[in-house]
Amino acid sequence: MLRVPVSDTIVCTPEQFGGVCRQILSAYEISAETAVREGIKKVTLETKKIVRVSGPYKDLKGFYRRDLAHKYEGAGDEFTGIVYNKGPHVGLGHLLEHGHRIANQHGFTGGSTKAYRHWLNGQRYVDENAVNIIIRYL
Repeated sequence: MLRVPVSDTIVCTPEQFGGVCRQILSAYEISAETAVREGIKKVTLETKKIVRVSGPYKDLKGFYRRDLAHKYEGAGDEFTGIVYNKGPHVGLGHLLEHGHRIANQHGFTGGSTKAYRHWLNGQRYVDENAVNIIIRYL
């Protein structure tokens, strides 16, 4: 097996050229994959912070904001960062984001609560910044 030295200049024979190219591309693929993974982790953490602080709603007991979490799934080019609510109040995110009908002891009053589009702030952050942050890691 041909070992390629870490250098800006590589000298090889024409017979070695194919092997050298494969090793260089393999090394670049591994480093690019690692860089993209680190960029996705950074974007995921920042998105969670943005969603946690955005939204003018009152989180009276602190459950909803505290239970926001993140996780990573997949490997290689399928690596994904996910921000979600892990707590027992999972459905609260949907109700806050879209609003809901107001009910009293006699049934629905016909009114609705205000929708707080706080997840939209996180999505905007990802749309506007993800590519640039990932490129910084390359």
